[in-house]
Amino acid sequence: MDSSSDDDDRSACPLDDERRALLARWAPAAQRRMLERLADRPPVRLGRAKPPAPHDVPPLFGVKKQETEIFDRLKAAAIQGASTSLILCGHAGSGKRATLARAIDRLDAEADVPRYDVAELHGLVHADAAAGLRDLARQLDAGRRRNATSRYVDDLGILVEELRRRRAERRAPLLVILHELDAFALQPRQTLLYVLLDAMQSRLGCVVVCGITQDHGVLELFEKRVRSRLHNHHVAFTRPTSCDIESFFGDRFRLSVEDLSAASHRLASETSVRKRSRAEDTRQQYVDAHTEAWALIKKDERVKNALGDSVSCGRSMRWFCRVAARCAACINEDDPLLRPAFLLEAFRAQEPNSCLCWRAAVRLLPPAEKALVIAFLKLERVGNQYCLENAAHALARLGQASSQEAFDEDRLLEAQTLLLDKSMVLLSADARNRRDAHVLRFAPCRLAPALDVDDLWLALRGDDLGCTTTLRQWALNHV
Repeated sequence: MDSSSDDDDRSACPLDDERRALLARWAPAAQRRMLERLADRPPVRLGRAKPPAPHDVPPLFGVKKQETEIFDRLKAAAIQGASTSLILCGHAGSGKRATLARAIDRLDAEADVPRYDVAELHGLVHADAAAGLRDLARQLDAGRRRNATSRYVDDLGILVEELRRRRAERRAPLLVILHELDAFALQPRQTLLYVLLDAMQSRLGCVVVCGITQDHGVLELFEKRVRSRLHNHHVAFTRPTSCDIESFFGDRFRLSVEDLSAASHRLASETSVRKRSRAEDTRQQYVDAHTEAWALIKKDERVKNALGDSVSCGRSMRWFCRVAARCAACINEDDPLLRPAFLLEAFRAQEPNSCLCWRAAVRLLPPAEKALVIAFLKLERVGNQYCLENAAHALARLGQASSQEAFDEDRLLEAQTLLLDKSMVLLSADARNRRDAHVLRFAPCRLAPALDVDDLWLALRGDDLGCTTTLRQWALNHV
């Protein structure tokens, strides 16, 4: 694609000053609505079953068959009270968690189906049997019977007692989700999985174990006693097709008069902007102009070529979601409508995230900066909010095992400053303005959106980031 040709589309749908001013009134609301539909939703509904609350769940594309399989399997288990297991396999960003969340939402809306209590364990955090049992008991509200001196045997007894109570009281079925299932297999003793699967087969109520992984051969990593109990049902996720992506873009970029009104009210309430009494009748004009602009984008040959090339490269649905979000973020009052240049630039901006550029950049970092990036990468995968102090605490434990990975506080503060200067790590606006030692240590931070966390994690697993063996094993195997 030739970047010099992108500016030509400004004349494809010319806007005079009066029409631009009219459409600019609704540009922020339109952008807000599109970004809301593109935002990542919570992966699953956790905790005890509650009456379903009405909420907007954008449709998924390319995973209808997988969603039906998961829904039917969970529904049959809940109605019959029979325990079972599921393994969701697919590449990063293929929609495994989103599809499971949508299936749970559909089950919550079924009047004649018992609603699941949902608990989750993460392979990077709960691979140790004691930690997993302790957190599972907490999520089942059984932690109140546990004290600080409880041992593994006590936790196991508490869990079995809770499962028996659930059966006796005819409580809701239990769904246990195991994120990063392959990380559980890296442990020398797979006691936690055996306990869960044994409970599934011992008629202690309806227990469904659902593992999520990127490794289709994950069963070969497990012990025989675990493997024999975990082969009930596999659901494979494939990469999206061009038709899936076109449908996805069309759905996420779709606008209506009601969408504009609701988004405009939310923006006004959040920004304390006074409502304008005029131009209330121009919403339909903006929707018509937006629909026309999107129709022109779909016909643009450069957009078709970019989309086809990305699909041929095997890009994930999450990757295309980020492309669409970058495109929607380009809308402003000067350019109130989508243009082909926006989407083409979004494709180009997103492309380096999945190639070797960022891998090479991380590989060339000095030891302290690389260790900090790896620590942030691990914390990012877990999903909790984190700061430099969290990473420093984790790296301090690593330094006790290897002097090569021992970094004092001053070195980590310097490394954090350098990563901020390189825009690899981001802080809030207030924290960026202050930049003192206390703020650098305790202000919440995150990796820049330009870094593809999933791609870097795959590179780490493939030993493609130039990390020491101790650092790599710590990131993959230990909390």
